[in-house]
Amino acid sequence: AMVTFDNCRIPVSNRLGDPGQGFSFAMQGLNGGRVNIAACSLGGAQEAMDRALRYSRERKQFGQAIGDFQNTAFKLADMETALHAARLFLYAAAQAMDTGTGDIAKQNAMAKRFVTDECFEVANQALQIHGGYGYLSDYGLERIVRDLRVHQILEGTNEIMRVMISRSLSSLPATTSISMARHTKKSHRTGKASSSPRTAMKALMSSKQSEVGTTCAVISAA
Repeated sequence: AMVTFDNCRIPVSNRLGDPGQGFSFAMQGLNGGRVNIAACSLGGAQEAMDRALRYSRERKQFGQAIGDFQNTAFKLADMETALHAARLFLYAAAQAMDTGTGDIAKQNAMAKRFVTDECFEVANQALQIHGGYGYLSDYGLERIVRDLRVHQILEGTNEIMRVMISRSLSSLPATTSISMARHTKKSHRTGKASSSPRTAMKALMSSKQSEVGTTCAVISAA
């Protein structure tokens, strides 16, 4: 059924927020959507991994299971590592949303980009392990690959996720390495150059104690 509103007046008491806030609300909704898409991708990739692992133990070539060949074993190891990293990234983004800590839009964009890219690659490699059978609907891999491919597009393409992430970087303070270079340069100008990189780092960390403490707190919360 379709519901259409034409010239429908809504009482002010039923309005969400103030005029002009609609776009902001929509973007907040996308934050949750991106985590959901990443979660769907992770679930599909895990299923692909399980199928590939099972198939690698059942399929025999040259008198042994294909999973015993180093090439296949290494492929499965990389897939498992990618899944583990994606899961941790996704959980961190979900926790940030629950607690309202950090730059939620940035964390969700990073998680959505990373998880959907990595999980599609896992599914693609799972299909590769199946060989030609991977294209047959009987094995279910072709459906998973198609499903996970669209996750790189939904809720904002992964190219847009990269735009969001890169824009957020422009508002960050100078990195520690740049700060170290400036500190060393200043020391040389004053004739008090640090005797070693370790000394320079120690002096920098001392002068930036409060800033580093804040950074560590944010990382711990994530």
